[in-house]
Amino acid sequence: MLCRDSHGLIIVRKWVCSKQGYRAKQYVDRIDRVRELREQTHEGCRATLKINFDREKLLWVVTEFVTEHSHKLSPGNHSQFLHSDRNVKECDLVQEQSLRSVGVKIS
Repeated sequence: MLCRDSHGLIIVRKWVCSKQGYRAKQYVDRIDRVRELREQTHEGCRATLKINFDREKLLWVVTEFVTEHSHKLSPGNHSQFLHSDRNVKECDLVQEQSLRSVGVKIS
């Protein structure tokens, strides 16, 4: 989350766990589903860091900090598999699209 004041200056920043929230119920309960439902990735984790800019002191102040995760954390050697670290090459995307177009299921 990012909030700006009327001058365009950033005054609030908030970071949350990638497993925050839940999948919308409308997508879980669909009866006309064509594709198989993907694995659940959001588990309602409440881990949060929120900072506000104090204009008088000209400092960033931590206003909310929740360290407890509601799930196991990934080991450090698995960081390349996290969403923020994943990059897919254009050639791999093209190959995936061509495989899907001829009916090959990609995991």
